[in-house]
Amino acid sequence: MKDHRLNRKRNHDMLDIIAITIAAVVCGAEDWYEIEEFALANEPISKCF
Repeated sequence: MKDHRLNRKRNHDMLDIIAITIAAVVCGAEDWYEIEEFALANEPISKCF
């Protein structure tokens, strides 16, 4: 059985978070929920950072 709680323990590089946030805001995201949606929708692109 997969433990879904492990997803919350992931570590992300601060520069990746900043870059994705800036890209999302430039594309029109207005709050953290929209930034999250942008990051999930563009996951293959965000992995390039």
